[in-house]
Amino acid sequence: MNLVQGLRVFNGRKSQRKLTVSDVPKCLPYLQIPKVSLQVILDLDPFKNSPSYSASINETAQVVGYWKTPSGDTSAFLWSHNQGITDLGNFGGYSSEAKAINRQGLVVGYSKTETGYERAFVWSQDEGMQDIGTLGGLCSFAYGINNQEQVVGSATLSDSSAYCHAFFWSQDQGMMDLGTLGGDYSEAKAINNSSQVVGSGELKNQDWHAFIWTQGKGMHDLGTLGGSHSWATSINDKGFVVGAATVCATNWYSRGFFWSQDEGIQDLGTLGGSHSYAHSINNVGQVVGSSDTQDKSHHAFLWDNGTMIDLNSLIPVEAGWELRQALHITDSGQILGYGVYLGQICTFLLVL
Repeated sequence: MNLVQGLRVFNGRKSQRKLTVSDVPKCLPYLQIPKVSLQVILDLDPFKNSPSYSASINETAQVVGYWKTPSGDTSAFLWSHNQGITDLGNFGGYSSEAKAINRQGLVVGYSKTETGYERAFVWSQDEGMQDIGTLGGLCSFAYGINNQEQVVGSATLSDSSAYCHAFFWSQDQGMMDLGTLGGDYSEAKAINNSSQVVGSGELKNQDWHAFIWTQGKGMHDLGTLGGSHSWATSINDKGFVVGAATVCATNWYSRGFFWSQDEGIQDLGTLGGSHSYAHSINNVGQVVGSSDTQDKSHHAFLWDNGTMIDLNSLIPVEAGWELRQALHITDSGQILGYGVYLGQICTFLLVL
């Protein structure tokens, strides 16, 4: 199928427009990379000069995120090879962002309402965008969903409070407050298929620490790498957690970490620089993220079997790409991220 023919933009829910060749930016090529068995690198921005921000990908290569419209608003999207780009709409506030997608194609994120408050949503092909409520306040934000259609995020507690707590939501149970680590705030970022939840929460002293939450045991502090703060971003079905943590109490330099129940928190290292951040882990145990290099560049990495690999080392220099952030990796080795292609910020999908 011609790629341009596969791109469609849905303006709200009432009309759609097929893009023309002139709408598609130059950074849309499918490149052939000899050092990996299969790869696809593409751009998900349907409008010229309107950047897109991808967030997650599922096993069937459906990608979600948001783009900035020419008016400056944001619009949540779903992309697939067969359907191209679909605008997921909003709650009337002209702004929405998609953050995660499960195997069934259910999408979560948040959208502004007509009154200007963000509300967490679940989107499906059949029912569109559905508001899943709050913890009693005005705002909520959804960041993760598993294949059991359980959703996690954060939400305010009352109309008069700005405090947000991490939540767990399911169709049967509704929204449940997961609590904090002793402070006023917490947020849940991901949930695995065993209903284990990870995120970060504020301590009594206002430091932030990564946590894992489980039914029956509640919220458990994962600690840091020697500094004052840590943040968990992803958990696989084996209960392995990744994120980032500061290594010193006197600065904000952070390192990507890997956490397991048996060995605790471990430093993943860097690509030669002082900073790294782990964004995603798959069920194979492969981790992706970003790291500073020795020359202070910012590069996407793959961590596998104890070794951190610069993803740029897998592609030829003449490809014209600098891969800067790897955001998500699936069990089949699809890596979603963004980088610079011929001077333009573009989303990439690289398949190992």
